[in-house]
Amino acid sequence: MLRKKLPTWRRYLTVEPVIFFYAYGLMMSFPILGQYVYSVISKLKGFPYEQLLLQKEGLGCQVHFAGANNTLGDIEKEVQSLATKIITGNTFFSTIPALIVAPFWGPWTDKSRRRKPALLAPAIGAFLGNAVMLMVMYFEWPLYVMFIGSALAGLSGFLPTLSLAVMAYIADTTEKNEVAFRLAIMQMLGFMIGVVSQLTSGFWIHRFGFIVPTWFSLGCYLISGLWVIFLVPESHEKATHEKHNFFDIKSLKVLVNVFRKQREVGRKSLLLLVFVVAIVTLTTMGLEGVTNLFVMRSPLCFGPKLVGYFLACRMFFDGLGGAVGVKLLGKFFSELTTCGISVVSQIVEMVFLAFATRTWLVFAAPILGCFKASAYPIITSILSRIVGDDEQASLFCAIGIINIFSLSLGMMFFNSVYERTLHLTFGGFVFLLCAAIKLIPFCVFSCVQVPPTGEHQEEGEELELKDDDENRNKQDGKLLKEKEKDENQETKSENGTSREAVAMFSTIVIQFLKKYFTVELVIFFYFYGFLMNLPVLTIYVYERISDEKGFPYKNLSQSDDGSGCGGEGLGQNSTLGELENEVQTLASQLGMTYNLVLTLLSLVVAPLWGPWTDNGGKRKPALLVAIMGACLEMVITLLVMYFDWSVYVLIAGAALNGLSGFATVLFVGATAYIADVSSKEERAFRIAVMYMHVFLAGVISQLTSGLWIQYVGFIPSAWFMLACYVLSGVWALFCVREIPRGNSNEKMVGFFSTDNIKCFINVFRKQRKAGRNNFLLLMVCEGVIFLSTLGIAGVKGLFILRSPLCWGPHLVGYYFAFEGFVHGVGSVVSIHCFGRCLKELSVVRISLVSVILALVMLAFSDRTWMVFVAVVVGVFYGVADPVLVGAMSRIVSDEEQGAMFSAYEMVIALMQLIGAVLFNTVYQATLSLSFQGLVFLLCAVLILIPFVLVSFIELPPIEEDDKMKEDDELEMKQVQHASAE
Repeated sequence: MLRKKLPTWRRYLTVEPVIFFYAYGLMMSFPILGQYVYSVISKLKGFPYEQLLLQKEGLGCQVHFAGANNTLGDIEKEVQSLATKIITGNTFFSTIPALIVAPFWGPWTDKSRRRKPALLAPAIGAFLGNAVMLMVMYFEWPLYVMFIGSALAGLSGFLPTLSLAVMAYIADTTEKNEVAFRLAIMQMLGFMIGVVSQLTSGFWIHRFGFIVPTWFSLGCYLISGLWVIFLVPESHEKATHEKHNFFDIKSLKVLVNVFRKQREVGRKSLLLLVFVVAIVTLTTMGLEGVTNLFVMRSPLCFGPKLVGYFLACRMFFDGLGGAVGVKLLGKFFSELTTCGISVVSQIVEMVFLAFATRTWLVFAAPILGCFKASAYPIITSILSRIVGDDEQASLFCAIGIINIFSLSLGMMFFNSVYERTLHLTFGGFVFLLCAAIKLIPFCVFSCVQVPPTGEHQEEGEELELKDDDENRNKQDGKLLKEKEKDENQETKSENGTSREAVAMFSTIVIQFLKKYFTVELVIFFYFYGFLMNLPVLTIYVYERISDEKGFPYKNLSQSDDGSGCGGEGLGQNSTLGELENEVQTLASQLGMTYNLVLTLLSLVVAPLWGPWTDNGGKRKPALLVAIMGACLEMVITLLVMYFDWSVYVLIAGAALNGLSGFATVLFVGATAYIADVSSKEERAFRIAVMYMHVFLAGVISQLTSGLWIQYVGFIPSAWFMLACYVLSGVWALFCVREIPRGNSNEKMVGFFSTDNIKCFINVFRKQRKAGRNNFLLLMVCEGVIFLSTLGIAGVKGLFILRSPLCWGPHLVGYYFAFEGFVHGVGSVVSIHCFGRCLKELSVVRISLVSVILALVMLAFSDRTWMVFVAVVVGVFYGVADPVLVGAMSRIVSDEEQGAMFSAYEMVIALMQLIGAVLFNTVYQATLSLSFQGLVFLLCAVLILIPFVLVSFIELPPIEEDDKMKEDDELEMKQVQHASAE
């Protein structure tokens, strides 16, 4: 294992920084894009969005809308509709190319045994996408120019390729029993990054505008790419350097075989879990853009800071709840039960958000859905156990493609629904629809069979305890003899023992840092920039559109005390309300387009990264490429901000980021790396730790995003996000060491080769000891979970920006930081605690229940405190995913970690796309409704699908890795020898 050959402090600082910087830049670019689009459209339509932003705590902006037929309400509907279309277009252009490229990345990385290219491509694409976004901002180009940047990001593989590479890298470098938890840590890291990015995005936008934050996001992508290049070693000891065709039809066959191959636990379970993953992604990530528009419109009228606070709060609770749910709920419930709890938590959050008319209600929703992130790691872990070790990258590649497709589809669907419901007095219909869709995975869990857990581990532990007792007795006897020989040396012995204890303690601390801060820090820095980019970009776009439409958004978002803007004439039929709706529509459309380009393009690349990293023996390339794509996207974003180009140029940056694999490839490399260095027992917890880094990054980014926007503006914020990506790349390049793999001496397979596709397909087709059906069900559960959770994310941002909450940048940042912190820490703690008392599937059910409750709470939130309470309720949000991911990693062989994670990330990307489209469409369609949380109720309903599916999954037994044990014993001997010296 590579982690045993790395220095102590470097073992867990490989792909983690890559993920961190990439995610930070990406998540920071999302709010920047959404708010920038909304601002531009508001100005174009004459909607006074800036003047309608909240002034007092929790009142929203409903006072601005005198009646249901005022002109302001009509303008707001038009703005909301256009914003939704633009956001949907961005999503489309980023995800479609990613869907084309992603299937080749996984098999290519498996064959070439190189993960770093899959890590680097998304960073490059994101960098180029941000560069296009900057040009749009600088030169005030049409918002549709951002589609080009999104297309560039998508062609690079976007997030699916990055996730593919990260997860494959983790699978290569992590023991199988640690993959789920490490993935949960990566997830929490991403959420924490989201918290930080979302918190800071509002401050960046408010203080410096949209350009500076975009530059910062661009810097994050750059750092992420540099880290991959210089600090991320290949996960395979001897990566093949022979040429392998990237666009090889065999790579697609590999991905197909992942679903076609018979498994020990049944192929049905694998397919069902993949379906669940797709649904979850569709209903979570696909709703992000709609959420941003929802909170930016009346009666909430969130400003940049409040949007950042909200995103940060949600990321915090997602990260904390996911990790805690995976670890804690796993001790009391089975994996499928925990996934069901996670889905329920998502449903509750959606329902609560649908009815949120005050700022506190918006912040309470993520608290209720704190467990929504728990299902994804658990399902991923289950899928990893179902498939073979040589199918990990192909599996995650397929999952990534499915996720990115779900993301794109979700964003298109929900943005369309949101746009169609703008005329309704109840604006939360799209959230109720999302909650309803979440019931699908909740039901599917009952049909999933999880691979059984063997008793070998317990027997091994007993033997180890006996050996330890014998060794202790021998050592005690030696000590007694030494004391009898020389009693005068007691003082020296005590001093030596004290020094030895200090040395051992220091060694343990260093080992802990090395273990959980390799690819985790890559994830942390990446998602810090990514999650900070979400509010910064959203607010930037929102302000640009508002200025173009004449909507006084800046005047309405000057205060971030949660009072909203509901009393400033933003009635559903007022002129100002019509302007706001128009700005919301344009921002939603631009955000949806941005996400589509980003995710779909990444789906093109992501499927190839996983198999390629498996066969090539390298996980770092997947990390570096994804980071480079994020950096390029930030460059484009900075150009848009500097030269006031059209906000549509941001789509070009998204395209670059998508072509690099986006976060999908980053996660593929990171999770595969975790699978390589962790045991099967520890894998779920390691995945949860990885996701905790995501949540932590989200906490910090969301908390500071509003301050960045307010005090330094958008351009410095963009520079900071770019720096985060660059730092992530540097960490991945220099601090993440490749893990040697057994087939590294074989001929290296081309990236675009048919063998890569075959490896990717074999992840689903190959028969498993744990059953192929169980693997497929795990993948379905992950898909549904991410369809619901990721698809609804964009809608949340809009939900807190609109009346009656009308949050500003600060409050938005605080919210998302709080959410990311709660979800990130909650996921890790839950996995650690529940894993000792409950079965894996029970932990998943608890996580899903937490998500459903949070969604329901958020649906009815019309005050600021209610929104934050919803975040607490969903504390187990990120628990299910690490557990499921760890299970999937255990199912597949060590040689398939990259392919499995590639498939997994593809599923996530697809579901995120589908969810974004779905929930944004529902949100647009329900803008005219008096009840605005309907989309969250729909999302909560969708979470019920994986909750039911987990009941039909049989998880594979967690067997101890002999190689890991030998490496641990050798390392302990070295530590004892060093301590003695």
